[in-house]
Amino acid sequence: MLNVSLNGTGGVGGNVIARMVQSSIDRKLNPIEIIKLDKISFMLPIQNSGNLRMRAVGVRHELVNGAINVHIAYEFLRT
Repeated sequence: MLNVSLNGTGGVGGNVIARMVQSSIDRKLNPIEIIKLDKISFMLPIQNSGNLRMRAVGVRHELVNGAINVHIAYEFLRT
């Protein structure tokens, strides 16, 4: 979180300005795309049945105990 100090105001308004600046930064930088869905999609050969294409259709994350868990949703297509 961004800390802002306004000299001579006794701290009045500092929190409001900090929230405005932080939300402006968040709108411009977040979310940052780390990996594209097409990079986690792949083909899976199946014996005597051709191929199964696993196409990533969604990604979500969660922070748990200082770790990030990434959940990937796949659509399965027979090719």
